[in-house]
Amino acid sequence: MKALFRPVAMGRPDNDLIAEVYLYSEGFVADKSFGRKLVTIFNLSKQLLSAQQHYDWGLRAMKAVLYTAGKLVSAKKKECEGRKLSAAEEAEILIKALRVNTLSKLTYIDTKRFLALIGDIFVGVKSADIEGGELERAIRGVMEVSTNFLSSIITHSLTHSLASPLGAVESLPPVGGGVASA
Repeated sequence: MKALFRPVAMGRPDNDLIAEVYLYSEGFVADKSFGRKLVTIFNLSKQLLSAQQHYDWGLRAMKAVLYTAGKLVSAKKKECEGRKLSAAEEAEILIKALRVNTLSKLTYIDTKRFLALIGDIFVGVKSADIEGGELERAIRGVMEVSTNFLSSIITHSLTHSLASPLGAVESLPPVGGGVASA
């Protein structure tokens, strides 16, 4: 029986090396420290941000950021027609990937902390969100034409939901409350 259950040694993955190699394979060549910086952000986020059930600061989440960064750097290189990107441009792309994959999952307070953390790790690099392209331009165009666009949609939706018999909210007693027991 003892031969069937031998001890197994498990190693901890070297996230710094994984991030560095993944970034290099995706086309980041200007600065080798980006992988270490990304891992540092994930480690500090795990320690400093609030503990939420849906937060993931592990290798899976880091790989999602790395994948997005790879897609963004490829698109930027096509846009620049093969020109070598500077370290600042690559840092901005990496920050955009971090923001896209992380901000939507964070609470408001943690979002402020996370953005401050990015600013502390990537000193002096400014980055904005990814633009929405044609869809965003179309929505902004409609919003400019109709100043009351959003309020008219909300009013219309609320009017129809209140007029509908299924749209009214009912107040029910709590589960198990108000029910006679036999």
